[in-house]
Amino acid sequence: MTRLSLLWFFLTLIAANAAQGSHAEASPCSGTNGKPTRGIGLVIGNRSYGAKPLKTPKDDAQEIAKTLCKLNFEVDLEIDLNHAQMITAVQSLANTGKGKNLPIIFYYAGHGLQINGVNYLIPTDAAFTQPSDIPKRTISLDLVFDAIRSVGNAFPKIVILDACRANPLAEVSVNDWIPGLAAPVNAPQNTLIAFATDPGSVAADGVGTHSPYTRSLLKTLQKPGLPVESVFRRVREDVQSNTDGLQTPWENTSLTAQFYFWEPIFASVQINDADDDAIILVNGNEIAGWNNDRTALKRFSLEGGVNDVLVKVYNQRSYTGGIPLIGGHLPEGWHYSLQLRRSDGVELVKLSDKEDQPADNGPHHGKLFTVAKFQIRIDEQTGEVSIINSDFHSWEH
Repeated sequence: MTRLSLLWFFLTLIAANAAQGSHAEASPCSGTNGKPTRGIGLVIGNRSYGAKPLKTPKDDAQEIAKTLCKLNFEVDLEIDLNHAQMITAVQSLANTGKGKNLPIIFYYAGHGLQINGVNYLIPTDAAFTQPSDIPKRTISLDLVFDAIRSVGNAFPKIVILDACRANPLAEVSVNDWIPGLAAPVNAPQNTLIAFATDPGSVAADGVGTHSPYTRSLLKTLQKPGLPVESVFRRVREDVQSNTDGLQTPWENTSLTAQFYFWEPIFASVQINDADDDAIILVNGNEIAGWNNDRTALKRFSLEGGVNDVLVKVYNQRSYTGGIPLIGGHLPEGWHYSLQLRRSDGVELVKLSDKEDQPADNGPHHGKLFTVAKFQIRIDEQTGEVSIINSDFHSWEH
């Protein structure tokens, strides 16, 4: 059987008993809680392909939409769309985006295929009498590109395709079937296109509620402060691990500016005094130092989950020939004080410590040593900031 004949047979088969009542689902967004809208999204999950349904696209789409709503995106959620409804939904995305001056998100879960390097998304009512009908009765990815291109190039556009589902006719030789989707060739400027797996490969539908790709994406989207490229890099690492290397998510990007699904959460630190020096490390990076910054208020970003904080003091070595009550230069001590605040100015912690006369030639002379360590936790559901696992008198060297 030729490749196109096989493709014709497959799509006719899955459409033979397709549900006639394709429908849209009410948006999960109930406003943005008074916060500014951060972007416009269209989320589509096509599951009901008659004799060959998929298991996870409905749940995948619903949870992606809920997550984007929580992150203050205005989202249109659509489930099991036929051909006409898919065209309407894509056109509506473009119309909604015009004049809003906001990023655009397009997410699709369902069947997808490629012919001659062109990618097609499959409506639930797709049916064909001849191979030439395929472009007419599916949704070309180019149609999505044209829609978001019409919004303008000044704002980021993110296209996410969990659409490389396993071939239901997998017993056919791969020589007769081109799996997966093709690398895009007509993408708009300032766009990132994310595929559930690399071009020409197949992604799993999943054995639970979500596909491996969307399960990882849902988890990673809810981490504040990750640039979009870092989001998809973490998704790739997670999916590779969870599929034993059989599935490798892929991206093509022409983004020209930094984009966050969840903006970074910030805190600030101010060193009030120190002798001889004090530095603050967050997740291994120095964010403030007494000798460089003095009492300047230093702002820094936090990652979702747990952030490690170390306070280190340097105590210079000096001549220690003094004799108590008689005179001379006694061993020099050290001290520091600082305040850590949330982005709204509320104090998280205020620390100070000192050692007036360290042991002569002891471990705190001429060394940079840790005087305090703790963690700043960012709740990935609420964004709440808190101090945990504190040791404010560690004195480690």
